[in-house]
Formats: sequence, C-alpha cells, structure tokens
Amino acid sequence: MKKLLAIILAVVCIIPTMAVSFSVSAKAASNQVKTTNVSLYQYGESTYTVNKSKSTQKYSYGYTVSNNNGKNIVVAKNDSKSKLQLTVGGNKVTSSTKPVITVYYKQGKKKVDVQKFNVTVKQFRPTDTFVDVDKTVNHTVDFPSKTRDLSIKVTNERKATANGNVIQGKTVGTTKAELYLNKSYFSNKKCVKSNKDVLLGAFRIRVCEYKPSIKENAEISLYYCKAFNQFSGIDNIRTYNDDKNTEGKNSFTFAKGITSYFNEKTPGLKYQIVAKKSGIVGLYGNRVYSKSVGKTTANIYGIQSDGKTVNYGSLPVNVKKVSMAKIAQIKYENSECDIFDPYYEGNVTLSLSNVKTFNSKYTIMYNFLNTNGFSFNPSDYKITFKCTNPKIASVSSNGIVTAKKVGSTKFNFTIKFSDGSTFNYGYETITVEK
Repeated sequence: MKKLLAIILAVVCIIPTMAVSFSVSAKAASNQVKTTNVSLYQYGESTYTVNKSKSTQKYSYGYTVSNNNGKNIVVAKNDSKSKLQLTVGGNKVTSSTKPVITVYYKQGKKKVDVQKFNVTVKQFRPTDTFVDVDKTVNHTVDFPSKTRDLSIKVTNERKATANGNVIQGKTVGTTKAELYLNKSYFSNKKCVKSNKDVLLGAFRIRVCEYKPSIKENAEISLYYCKAFNQFSGIDNIRTYNDDKNTEGKNSFTFAKGITSYFNEKTPGLKYQIVAKKSGIVGLYGNRVYSKSVGKTTANIYGIQSDGKTVNYGSLPVNVKKVSMAKIAQIKYENSECDIFDPYYEGNVTLSLSNVKTFNSKYTIMYNFLNTNGFSFNPSDYKITFKCTNPKIASVSSNGIVTAKKVGSTKFNFTIKFSDGSTFNYGYETITVEK
C-alpha cells in the first residue's frame, strides 16, 4: 500500500513540469494569448513576425493598436499565407502607459487574439566619442531607421566643433553634444516632418591632448646647395636614367615634409622647429628644408588651435653639401636630347652665306642652369668658351660663335660656380659651310 501511494505522489509531482512542453489545440490557443514586451528607439523601427499555424492559415489576420492616443508608434502590415509581419516605427517616447499591439484572426465574426506586443519607445543614446586636440573624427551612428540630414550641435564650441558628422577637437575637456535629424521615414510611408531639427539623442565629446610620437631612429638628413629655392615646392633632384638613384650619388633631398618623421599624421596641424644651432634647417609651411651645411639637434613643436605649443620631441639633424656643378650635371643627364642640335648628333653647322652665328651661352644656360627648384643668379657662375681653331670659327666672351671660313673646329666650355665647384664639358664639333 505504501509503495502504491509513493508511486501516485511521484506522478502528481511530475505532471505540472511536463505540461509546459505540451502542444495546445487551436481551440485552446484562443484562450492563451502570448504577450511579448518589445522596445525600440524613437525615430527607429523594428519588425516583428507572427507565424500562422496550418489550422489558422485559412483565416484573415489583422491587428489593433491600443493605448496609442499620443501616436507613440506607427505600424505597417505585411501579410502572407504563413506569417504576419508588423513593422513598428517609434514616433514619440512612451510614458508609463505603453501602446499594445494585438494580433488576431477572424473566425467568422469572432476575433481570436493570437499575440500581444507591449511596446516601449526609448530615446536614442548615441555613444560618446573621443577626439584629440586639432584632430578630426567621423561620428557615425548605427541607427535602424532611414534617417536623413544627421547633424551634430556642440554645446561648448571652445572644446570641440562639428561640421555635419565631422567633429574636431579644440581644447582638452568634455562637452555635451546633440545629434539631430530633419526627417525620418518609416516603412508605411508615414514620416516625422519638422521645420526645426528633431533631437535624436545627446552624447558627450571627450577631447584629449594628442601628442604624436617621433619615429624610432628618425633623423633629419638633407642636402644643401646654394642655388636651392625652398619656396619652389621641389623637394629633391635625381637622375632619371638611373634606376637605383642612390641618395647622395644620383639623388639629393633638400626638403621633406615634417610629418614624415612621425608615426602618425595630423592633418591641418601647424608645426615649429627649433634647432640648437640656428641657420642649418628651416620650416616653410610643413616642409623642413636645408639652409646650410652642418649638424645639430632640433626640437619639433605642434601649435594647437588654441595657440598652445606642445613639444613632440627632438631628433638629430645632418645637412650635407652638394655642389652647384653636380646639379648642373644631373640637369644635363636628364636632357632627352643633345644640348646643341639633336638633328646633327651634337654638331653645330654654320653657313658663311646664311647662318653665320650661334648663341652657345643661351643654349648652355637653358640645358644646365634652368632646373626646377634651383635658382642660379648671374653672380653664381661664370662660363668660359673655347674654339680650338679660331680661324674656322671664333667665340666671344658672351658665347657667340661666329663662322670664319669653311671647315670644322672643336668647341668646349667650362662653368665655374660661386661655391668653388667646376663643370667641364667635352667637345662639340662646329662645321662651317659655304
């Protein structure tokens, strides 16, 4: 008897636990309405799906919305044979009274409730953002609605400013910012319209002091030439026909962007460079350029928009000399044709009856001294000319070659520069015809 009683008690205890997994009939389901609490952001939208059982697919499904006198939500329906989808748009933030969406199907004239959604509409809270002083960041928003014309309004513009969704840090600190939109469209084509910006949500902008780091083992290594023009925008000169273009042999750098010495780049930031020995390097814009030969150490500073100067660190400076003659040589090597007359393979032909003179100085100046990024003043060079047989053709101190009689002679010239360097050019043939 005791064993039988124990078995009966065990069965009674098991039955409530097992009942949870039992399936219910369509008739029983009408008395058991599933209620789901859902939430979405104001001006956002979410889609909820109610699957239809096979026994109810023959009935017409619909929905009602209650507690929505304040028009907190808008609802769009997408009905198919197997399911009913409701896309809900958050129009206004809800109070303690929540809108309720009730899904039903009609069995004759009778409405049978299937599911209820208790809807909460919350204000969107954009994530806080960080930006460095004098740097910018794009503040993107992962928002579910089809928003348009998003803009940011900053409370304290001494800390940061915003242009569209681009935030720029000004000074260290924190400021409140608000994200606005002009229109937000929902799936059922109803939309929120306003002549004024609509507040989407508020967040904080935290502005930090940015200090870029100088690259490890970085060195300001440049070359100096008296003829270099730092205002030209040209940073280097090199030979075109040498694939290697080894620095210091066939290539020379006279200026370099200051950000190339940093691990990070800060667009728009102004810099300052102060060397222990003045007059070796200078700064034009954000380009470090050579001013004279020498070695020193330089501190690099960043000037923030508030005028504050930040020391980014120091690095060694080494400026070597490259002669004016070397610049002239590279210019000549980069010439695509012979300096005198490509049609005569370097020979110059004069005629006693027609063309009797040739301005060699003009040609030499164009091919040797007309170099982008370099300015050769008349006081920086002196050209001497020579014809080996002056009875055939003579040359004046100004480089004017004059035909004398039929024949040929060799012509050469030498350029002596004010820095002490000399460029000697080989011989050209000058032919004189009748």
